[in-house]
Amino acid sequence: MEQSCFTWVMFFKQLPYMILYIIQSLLCPPVYLIWYLLLQPIKLWNPDYFWLIEGQIYDSFLGIVGSWSDLSGHVVYESGADVSVIKNDVSLVIVNHQTPTDIPLLMRAFHAKCLFPTTMWVMDWILQFFNFGWVAKGHGDFFLLQGTDARKLPSIFKLGVNETSVHQAHRLKENLTMNVGYRNHGWVILFPEGGLLWKRRDGSQRFAKKMGLPILQNVTYPRLGALQTAIETLLDPNVYCPQNDSNSENQISKKSLKWIVDVTIGYKTSMNVFQYLCGCFGTQKATLHYRVFPIEKMVSFESIHEKPKVRENWLFSLFQEKEAYLKHFAEKGFFPQEAGKSEKTVIVKPINNLKVYGIQLLVIFTIYIMFHLF
Repeated sequence: MEQSCFTWVMFFKQLPYMILYIIQSLLCPPVYLIWYLLLQPIKLWNPDYFWLIEGQIYDSFLGIVGSWSDLSGHVVYESGADVSVIKNDVSLVIVNHQTPTDIPLLMRAFHAKCLFPTTMWVMDWILQFFNFGWVAKGHGDFFLLQGTDARKLPSIFKLGVNETSVHQAHRLKENLTMNVGYRNHGWVILFPEGGLLWKRRDGSQRFAKKMGLPILQNVTYPRLGALQTAIETLLDPNVYCPQNDSNSENQISKKSLKWIVDVTIGYKTSMNVFQYLCGCFGTQKATLHYRVFPIEKMVSFESIHEKPKVRENWLFSLFQEKEAYLKHFAEKGFFPQEAGKSEKTVIVKPINNLKVYGIQLLVIFTIYIMFHLF
């Protein structure tokens, strides 16, 4: 009874913030689109300036979503490697996916590092139909349709599973080429498990039994399709030197994929989106644990004339390690340290309030002008 009463007290305490979240989620996407259109002359004049400005607006909007963690009373921690030292290198970020709350937690952590202006997400195709899908499309994020989803909806998607996979791989390669090759994006965020944990666990365990692999409970074995396409594309010199200019070697060394950033998210108490937003169960803690690997760890180069291949055994071992990390986290409340390394668990840096408040003033100003014009 006390727990129930406490829950409702917290709910009504957070109610004004929840109203604020709804208003922000309704107003920010159309304001982004308005400025995206107003800035098109700059894009024609100098695309680099356009994407620089767009990246800051995009980063600020994601900062608003990230700030909801603080307003709801939650605390986000980080442990493991310092990923800020490689923020200017091309990196592939792979994340375990337990709940939809993973996304705003990543936004909270990465906004504090100012990573989002040059970051690209690979997301499930259904998310493009939400209001924030407009913002994601404008920024260049990719919405992936999996072959299994196409099979479930044959009346909508006419291609078969194999044809859908080939088509999506081609689209993803084009998107990566545009974003990394031309827009100077550097970080690509991918959820290689292919869906939420509760949706994928049974299928992953059947796969593990078939292949003689250890059974996983806290993560699932990754799907290789999008990951393989991303690596092939990001290691392809033609992506970075489409014009075969004289400075191609320098351009390749600067932009070619260098790092795999492994992010493991652990929750002291798992939260759904409603619990996350309303904070009705009090302060909750989540930790993001980072590990960084050179790309050579994951990729094998059989010959210079063949495409790089993902090392399946290494990738599966990585997720088996994530399973062990999450078991350790569930028992002790923190992730284990890497052997021979001195690592600390620290609270994520404070949100950039100046940028968040500034973008909210921009939203208010834009809505005010549009209201009086129309």
